[in-house]
Amino acid sequence: MGKTTEIEELVLDLSGWNEAESYAAVKASGVNYVVLKAVNKRLKADKKFEQHLKGCNEAGMKVIATYHYSYATTPEAARQAASAWIRIVNVRCNLFILDWEDTSLPKDSKALEVINAYADEIYKAGYQFAVYTGLSWYNSYLKKYADKLPYEFWIARYYAGYKGFTIDDSVNAKYMPVIGHNLIGWQYTSSGNIPGIKGNVDLSRWYNLLLTNNVNTSKIPADCNPYAEPTVLVRFGTHGEGTKWVQWYLWRFGLIDESGIDGIFGIKTNVAVKESQKRLGTIADGIVGKITRALYRKIC
Repeated sequence: MGKTTEIEELVLDLSGWNEAESYAAVKASGVNYVVLKAVNKRLKADKKFEQHLKGCNEAGMKVIATYHYSYATTPEAARQAASAWIRIVNVRCNLFILDWEDTSLPKDSKALEVINAYADEIYKAGYQFAVYTGLSWYNSYLKKYADKLPYEFWIARYYAGYKGFTIDDSVNAKYMPVIGHNLIGWQYTSSGNIPGIKGNVDLSRWYNLLLTNNVNTSKIPADCNPYAEPTVLVRFGTHGEGTKWVQWYLWRFGLIDESGIDGIFGIKTNVAVKESQKRLGTIADGIVGKITRALYRKIC
């Protein structure tokens, strides 16, 4: 089962469909974080991307990610779209979220090839990558490939239908999506009412260390691993003490920093584990079992 952090923030996402009458009013209402649509169907900048980016920055709202609604049905088309996306964002945001929900998209294993092609291009450019989709789509078409899609997910689940939500309305946590990946965000409505935005807007609860880091690592010893060694496989999606044991070694190897010892086996840990396995001459599959644990212990 996926893991979220205990940190929860409200996030607004904006596209060319959303008219912002006052970014300052949005900020004053209590919105601190925003996700923006960056690319349109023609692989040009979304018609309000630059406006929203400038307005949010000037109002003091942090743009934590951009997204792209995909129509790509082949790896070649995905790489072309990713290149346009990277060019448009132009180092102004670090997290790229692929919006995977169009009915034209492949619903079988071909989806893996397309999504992974996007991810490859984003990673090669030095950025982070995640996937957005609806809970129904996830359960129907992506859940069965969870072990082949090592990414964090932002999931839409409108448990209250199209009931309007204000920024002060509480969200029923029992409807939080349960998935086989790390859940970084839950889009719980498309009917948000926020001062400064004309009409409805999407609202999400975000659970992500990209926003806030509450991991206190100042007392983690460097000379010995303070965490209990796991006795089972530790892999993408695992969380808890065993993951911290792995992350401590990754920190000592210089593959992650101290803040990465958070007990959550997400994409950063997955990449670091594979790199450590490559350096140690074993299979770089991102799965920490008896062989990898023994190699870690021999080093430090």
